[in-house]
Amino acid sequence: MPDAAAGFGRLRLPRRFRLPLAIWLCSGAVVGLYVWSGLAATWRERVFDHVAAFMRQPQRHVTVVDIDRAAIAKFGNWPLSRIELAALLDEIGKAKPALVVLDMLIEGPDKQSPAAYARLYAEATGDVDILKRAASQPDGDQILIASLSRTPTILGAALHPERPVTPVPDQPLIVRGTVGADLFWQGEGWVAPSEAILARAAGLGVMVLDADPDGTTRRIPLFAAADGQLLPGLSVTAVRVFRKASTLIIDGVPGNLLIADHRIPLPLDGMLRLVPGSAAREAARTVSAASLADPATQTEIAGRIVLLGSSAPEAGGVRSGIGRAVTPVQLHADAIEQILSGIAPKRPGWISWIELLAPLFAAATAVLAGRRLAPLQGAIATVSGLAALALVTIAIARLSQTLFDPVPVCLAALVAFAASAIATAAETRARAAAVRQRFEQHLAPEVVQRIVDNPSSLKLSGEMRDITAMFTDVEGFTAMTERAGAQELIAILDDYFDGISGIIANHGGLIDKIVGDAVHAYFNVPFDLAEHHKRAFDCAAAILAFAETFEETAAARALGFGRTRIGLESGQAIVGDVGGGKKLDYTAHGNVVNSAARLEAANKTLGTSICIGPGTGERLGPEFVRPIGRIELRGRRELQFVFEAWPKSYTTADRASFLEAMADPAKPKSAAILARLAASHSSDTSLRALMMRLSRQAAGADQ
Repeated sequence: MPDAAAGFGRLRLPRRFRLPLAIWLCSGAVVGLYVWSGLAATWRERVFDHVAAFMRQPQRHVTVVDIDRAAIAKFGNWPLSRIELAALLDEIGKAKPALVVLDMLIEGPDKQSPAAYARLYAEATGDVDILKRAASQPDGDQILIASLSRTPTILGAALHPERPVTPVPDQPLIVRGTVGADLFWQGEGWVAPSEAILARAAGLGVMVLDADPDGTTRRIPLFAAADGQLLPGLSVTAVRVFRKASTLIIDGVPGNLLIADHRIPLPLDGMLRLVPGSAAREAARTVSAASLADPATQTEIAGRIVLLGSSAPEAGGVRSGIGRAVTPVQLHADAIEQILSGIAPKRPGWISWIELLAPLFAAATAVLAGRRLAPLQGAIATVSGLAALALVTIAIARLSQTLFDPVPVCLAALVAFAASAIATAAETRARAAAVRQRFEQHLAPEVVQRIVDNPSSLKLSGEMRDITAMFTDVEGFTAMTERAGAQELIAILDDYFDGISGIIANHGGLIDKIVGDAVHAYFNVPFDLAEHHKRAFDCAAAILAFAETFEETAAARALGFGRTRIGLESGQAIVGDVGGGKKLDYTAHGNVVNSAARLEAANKTLGTSICIGPGTGERLGPEFVRPIGRIELRGRRELQFVFEAWPKSYTTADRASFLEAMADPAKPKSAAILARLAASHSSDTSLRALMMRLSRQAAGADQ
């Protein structure tokens, strides 16, 4: 067991995953803080307001008869007496509505009609004659009951903080399964019309409304509970009576509410979320109570559910709706039309899991975008993803009436992308500085910039590449260091290496290192370089020309600066960063590197300044180089053909003669050709050295 624990303790997350994981966890923490702080509730509701606005609008089933200021002036002061209300209902009834719904509370017995005043006076004075005469006076309750008998009307009830207040009749309701009524809107008792009035009504419904913490009314109660009794909302009762359903059916909570052939979701709180309407829609379905005699108004009422309410300031019923001020009667109208149109925005249980997992996925994707893409590309990708999320959210709401909260997803994605982009930018800047520090002294500026712009193109971890290696050396350097002072030596080497470094960079080479008087350089690294063998060959010629000029400077002559020798070879090598910790070194390894070093040293015996190995020489061909015999290179089993550049003094005929002789150097004719060429080109030191080697080889063969 201890061994297992120790093994687990040694587990380490790869470094490249540590920062993305930290950013991912940070974005998750921000989302968690957003949710737990309570901001989610407010923002979510406002987002849902905008999302629900894209849902289909309900069909027109309702006409709102508004007791506006003109109607109050016509029928009397507010509140209307029951006699005036009965007259108003009779006027509405003449237009043959399907149903009338009162968005006003009729509480207790009438106190405003002549009969009511007479009864109150008789009770106060004990005058029996006045009490008898009261029976012959117009009675508001009786007139209203008669009006309710002529037109099917739904009355409203309200919750009361005390009980019992007014008993309400049992409702036609069947409950399947378990109903947590304690989650519905609760009260202790009911405030409702008298039993005599209720007996003539077509139904009873809860008419109370409440606002969210931000003051906006977004929901209508489908049910409320008080005194152990469930009472449907005004809109639910209206739909039941309109559809002539004998019974309401609650199929579990959360579950569904069945009204005739209508099935709508019933949430735990028993609330119906309203879909945002528009002022134009409300105006189109609203008529003034003062215009009931108008034929156009009667046409609007005929066959529809009529909601009777007031928008007058005296009624005090203006509320903060979704995006604008509305009257309660308009909210009840919205609810009725939504139920009849089957529109009920919902929040099923599984949506919470999606809202939990989606931010984690979005954060991971945003981290990936911030790490893998350029800042502008990543920002475009992130914004495009969030725009797509908005479209998906709207599509879900429109197709399935499901409300999805995209805010945590957006928050997670934005936080993750911002943090990832900032971290990546910092890493890129640090990496660019490191790349410049590592390569700016060894490569041309445009190559360094290419590495900085696209670091992934540089395979620092190692790769096999075909390269051309170049080694340079200064002849007699050790003796020169003994003659020169420190300052003079450093100064002249600085000038010398500056010239060589610039030439190598201009020809696309990479300076691997400078060791003493030697320069090690490679071509075709770190990027592909077309005809790298030819570029290296041209570079060697340019270095040699520079060195010959440099040797003639006063400072070089004063120190006895020696000639420069160069070795070139092409072939396969392993290149990449080698080392540990902070001592990484981008370099090359392989026989081609070793051969270039030994070819440079071979210049001493070959009499050459640029000694070219078989890998480079065979690629260049006789157009550029000539063979100067076979030599032994340490590490190679067989003698290797080496080459050098053609002397400038050689004509085309001279080159042909030389190649003829080198085809079979052992022939007497070949020796004669070489001797003739040596006599014609007295400065051809490498030819004389070749002839001496061939002579020794012939003498050895004779012995």
